[in-house]
Amino acid sequence: MSKLRNFVGSWVVRMILMQPRPSSHVFSRNVLWLLLLFILARDGTAVRAENDDAPQNAWRVGFRVVIQVPIVAAETRRVRRAVDRWLTRQPETAQRPILVLEFEPSATAGTAGEFGAAFDLATYLTGPSVGRVQTVAFLPGVVTGHAVLAAMACEQIIMTPEAELGDAGKTGHVVMQTHRTAYLEIAARRGTIPAPVALGMLDSTLSVYRLEMIEGGVQYALGDELETLRPRAASEQKIIEAGELGRFPGRELRLRFGFVSHLVRDQKELAAALHLSPGALSQDPSLGGRWRGIQLDVEGRIENELVNRLLGGMRDHLKEEDNNLVCFRIRSAGGDEAATLRLAQEIAALNSGRVRTVAYVENQARSLAALVALACDDLVLQEKAWLGGPGDPHVSMASLDELRPVIKQLAQLKARDWSLFAGLVDHRLEVSRYSRPETGERRYFCADELGEVGEDAGWEQGDDVVLRKGIGDGQAVDLGLARHVVADLTEVYQRYELDEPLQQVDPPWISEQLERLSGSPWFARTMLFVAFFAILSEASAPGLGVAGFLSGCCFLLFFWAQFLNGNAGWLEVLLFGAGLLCVALELLVIPGFGVFGIGGGVMVIGSLLLASQTFVLPRNPYQVEQLTGSLWMVVFGLGGALVAVCLLFRNLHELPWLKHLALEPQSYQEVELQSMREALVNWECLMGQQGYTTTPLTPSGKARFGEQLVQVTSGSGAIATSQSVTVVDVQGNRVLVEVNEDVGPGKESSPEG
Repeated sequence: MSKLRNFVGSWVVRMILMQPRPSSHVFSRNVLWLLLLFILARDGTAVRAENDDAPQNAWRVGFRVVIQVPIVAAETRRVRRAVDRWLTRQPETAQRPILVLEFEPSATAGTAGEFGAAFDLATYLTGPSVGRVQTVAFLPGVVTGHAVLAAMACEQIIMTPEAELGDAGKTGHVVMQTHRTAYLEIAARRGTIPAPVALGMLDSTLSVYRLEMIEGGVQYALGDELETLRPRAASEQKIIEAGELGRFPGRELRLRFGFVSHLVRDQKELAAALHLSPGALSQDPSLGGRWRGIQLDVEGRIENELVNRLLGGMRDHLKEEDNNLVCFRIRSAGGDEAATLRLAQEIAALNSGRVRTVAYVENQARSLAALVALACDDLVLQEKAWLGGPGDPHVSMASLDELRPVIKQLAQLKARDWSLFAGLVDHRLEVSRYSRPETGERRYFCADELGEVGEDAGWEQGDDVVLRKGIGDGQAVDLGLARHVVADLTEVYQRYELDEPLQQVDPPWISEQLERLSGSPWFARTMLFVAFFAILSEASAPGLGVAGFLSGCCFLLFFWAQFLNGNAGWLEVLLFGAGLLCVALELLVIPGFGVFGIGGGVMVIGSLLLASQTFVLPRNPYQVEQLTGSLWMVVFGLGGALVAVCLLFRNLHELPWLKHLALEPQSYQEVELQSMREALVNWECLMGQQGYTTTPLTPSGKARFGEQLVQVTSGSGAIATSQSVTVVDVQGNRVLVEVNEDVGPGKESSPEG
């Protein structure tokens, strides 16, 4: 594409120069040609910029293996087994994966190790089987003896400024020609350490010189080669004296000689220098063998009781040397600050070379629960899972300030930028992406951490990273926090090639089933619905029966479930009991319905709401969502119970199994007959008769019909004494009359007139 663009550009220039003479038409054409040339040039710049930026935005695949120094035969076999297993899982890609070999001095670091084992490892690292990956030797401390040979076998050497490399011949044995040949061979294959310098580290009888050549460049020579190169050298300097072994600190190997590609302080800077996500440098404690692991569930609110159980199970599991994997299945919105941080610090402090910790976030790990997930070596998220952001309980600003040093320490243990850790729990923190063009590093800092690493270190600020509401699975992978996104726990097993199921720390069967039942959202809703339904049924019948007992049991189970979930305490139980007592006093003792009834109802509803959550008033969006869910649970429980009671009592006589519990409703004729039977006097005979009032009707009074003096009620307002009235309705012993305007006062008439 670039060749085509260059060809078109040169052709446009020739067309402009070949114009015979200037004219307005030719001038306009030249302007169009120049405009086309500008567009092509601008497009080419954009394409180059896009291509230049592409490597900075993509994490490379990496793997870290720790090599115990001094190197012995068993160590070589272990390293080869681990690397071979990793290589079999790596697909062929355009970008070479990175294999980081960290040389870690052991308790016997004073010895030189086995030459044969070191040479076998160096030959393996320079062989064809490892050729498709980029090998990097990382030296955080002093590396001496024949481990120098294995470090030279890597394509790239990275050291800390205080680390040292050399004294390869400090073995107590005579340096033989076999040793010299091996060092020369590995130096020739890789070229990371020049051959004269490698021999100067091995053989104390040699002197090594550094020559700056007249024609440019630098060469290294032994004493016997000096006379040949001296005429072409502008200057010379002896860097290794005869009688001494070469040994150089990392700062000198980088700044003076250039043998070391980078100087880093920790694994975090190492990962950034190699364009690796921090999690890519986690060590494989299976050592090329198989995983033997345990699964621990972090579900619900994280409290001291849960943490004690988890840590106890983890410690018991790790007592056996063969156990090397701990998987935490996390589904939590937060928890107690001290308990959560204690769990996170205990996980982060584990030796990653001894045990691999994996956090599988199922659905959510909000607020401080995110720190537990980030404390593990690997973070695996379920699809659509949420990491960080507001949770429950709410963490106050004062607590966040106190937690900042602990979060920094936690991030340091995991070799991560602490700004990402803190930003997921502290909504006040503003985090941005920073890059360093000369090295291609990409890091994430807040203003405080940027000041700690140095604002003048060439960092260029990029886009802001929004963390205050938490992040999803895709963003967690982009930020280098998560390693995999999976559908379920079964896929986690497949990712880690587990040969056997993970052990689980299970409580007694009955306790496990009860905890699982109490943690199910449907259980609390069902208990609340049944409790309301039963108490409404009991209120519609006299006395205290089965329905009242059932209601009490359901309310008891509801509070028990919320207590196990960490939501309810004695306050909610006492508030509920006091509310019921106030309602009972209002109904049974105090006439009417006033303060005790309304207050008691509010106390009952309030206790149910408080028992469904860990806060009183919501202080973040997550708690607002929880409060909404609690309100709907109470509303649907009470409303659903009311509807169910109405439907039940209306249709109870039609239900096959329950129709014997209620009488069938009476027909209209049966109601009328019963009303007549229950009446003391039947005045049906007065229907339509006329009489006169003997007392004022206001609206009740007495009227005379013939010889009968009857208690009547006016249907048309007050009626004075001696007014003519007519019987218009009779209901048992109740006689309803209306004034008769056609007949004068004091006279009575029959219905016929």
